Amino acid sequence: EILEEIISNIERPKDLLNLALASKLFKDIIIPNHIQLRVIRCNVYQDDFWKILIEKPILAANIRSL
Repeated sequence: EILEEIISNIERPKDLLNLALASKLFKDIIIPNHIQLRVIRCNVYQDDFWKILIEKPILAANIRSL
């Protein structure tokens, strides 16, 4: 839980990637859960996309900018 909190406070994807490259422990957390979906640019009317985020809140939790 502490590692997740630390990682969630890192804003720049480049910094996340550098941390993932520095430690296998961090890589195992960052790569599947944090490196993607930080900034989303899409049509707000893409219902399928929003349904996925509703069904998988772990993905939505990492979004920083829409």
